[in-house]
Amino acid sequence: MVIFTPGQPDFGGVLADIIREDGRIDGDVIVLDSEGLFEAMIRFPHVKLVVVSLAEEVMMSSWESMLWFFDGGGGLVGLGYAGSLGSTSRAAESAFPLFGNDYKSGKYDPQRKRFTQTFLVDEPHIISEGLGDFSPPAQRLILSTNLSTGEYSERRPGEGELSVLYRDAVYSAPVLVAYQGNGTSVTFATFGGEDYERSFGYHGIFAQSEEFTTLFTNAVSWVWEGESRYEGHLNGADEFYSRLRVSDEEVKSRAEELERASKRNRTARALITIAAALLSSYLLYWALLVRPKGREIRG
Repeated sequence: MVIFTPGQPDFGGVLADIIREDGRIDGDVIVLDSEGLFEAMIRFPHVKLVVVSLAEEVMMSSWESMLWFFDGGGGLVGLGYAGSLGSTSRAAESAFPLFGNDYKSGKYDPQRKRFTQTFLVDEPHIISEGLGDFSPPAQRLILSTNLSTGEYSERRPGEGELSVLYRDAVYSAPVLVAYQGNGTSVTFATFGGEDYERSFGYHGIFAQSEEFTTLFTNAVSWVWEGESRYEGHLNGADEFYSRLRVSDEEVKSRAEELERASKRNRTARALITIAAALLSSYLLYWALLVRPKGREIRG
């Protein structure tokens, strides 16, 4: 599992700890805040689930990789601006289907001099089972609005099954959606936690609450069980590297013959270099895929 929290490594660590403490996920958890590393890692066949938390609206160049991962049957959990068109472009329409083009900060309470929010249960779902309405510290709520009126404008994917688990009490906009299309995803329209303690979205004000930890871990578990990418890609990797191993042996054998004929032969040295590269690739595959499978770590 990969957790991507650009610019907010502490929150990434908090999310990883919540998942580990929950105990339902049998797999390694890697936290990244570098977009380059994330974009490379998401292409690995052994990645089963990806958590993306975006604390601000900045266009991610990796949105195409997220969409590629989802369209291939992968599992995604998004928080904060993951569902914003200004951050994840077309991925905010089909992988994190909030179609977000605006955000709201809740309702202002003049007596308490702060914004408040209330999240209301909508459709029943295993992710929210046992939980009722709740009022978290005010967070930015990512939503689709009619820009001329400022009101929530409902948009849904043209295919797949979308469930709205919670809605905001003021705008009736989705707070939490579960979606099964080409892949499987759960998207929070809020909770894009920040590391800075004085920020509006500081993760310390909500991350340890019962509602958040329950919804987040249930979402991760539901997506983990529902994604369809992992087994197919892993089997494909097994076949590829099995063929690679045969090719590696053939190249080494040919290189040894040429080396015996002429130690200075450039062709021989080139083939030996190719063989070494193939062997290195196979060893990386073994370290990342075969050995973890031996320890019964599935992703």
